[in-house]
Amino acid sequence: MNNQSLCEKYRPLKIADFVGLAEPKRILQKMAAQPHGQTFLFEGKPGTGKTAMALALAAEIPAQIHILPAPECTRDSVAKLWMNCQGKPGAGFRMHLVLVDQADRLNKNQQTDLRSMIDGNRSHQPIIWVFTAIPSTKLDEGFRSRCMQLRFSTYGNSTAATELLERIWQAEAPAATARPNFARIIKEANGSIRAALMELELKLMAGNATITLG
Repeated sequence: MNNQSLCEKYRPLKIADFVGLAEPKRILQKMAAQPHGQTFLFEGKPGTGKTAMALALAAEIPAQIHILPAPECTRDSVAKLWMNCQGKPGAGFRMHLVLVDQADRLNKNQQTDLRSMIDGNRSHQPIIWVFTAIPSTKLDEGFRSRCMQLRFSTYGNSTAATELLERIWQAEAPAATARPNFARIIKEANGSIRAALMELELKLMAGNATITLG
């Protein structure tokens, strides 16, 4: 059996399965239904589902995904990726989706190089760019202005997040295991589902529970 962490096992696979995020879900479901060339900036604190949402979007289109972490955005790598995306996506895919994680770490030269690619991206081209970033002022306004900016926030999600933890606990923990305070876990994780799931997994392990991962 191939073991998985709770974060991976319960990563949402569909846009509709994410906790909260009403506006991003509404916009991205429309994009999945009628995909076209677009550039998105997913901005929010760590653990709010930015990368997972990009993967879910790619799966629903479906899109051939190209992952390029910000530190690897050299001029050569960006140019090579851009050339690879000029052709039709692979068999079974409708679009290319380029995911650039940690875009807040892009330096000015990298942003300039990427801006030229974004400017060359037209609605009729089969390319969707998704940049993920924590809230920051490090991205130039010129770069931001070229992106459809979606805010990933945990505001108002505490009840739904608490219910999610409880469902996962019921699925993973034996009946004899003492139940933790799910609402407190969410609060102490500052609403981060990822951090909350990691804490829940620690509690399962500490309670000598047999975790049915995989």
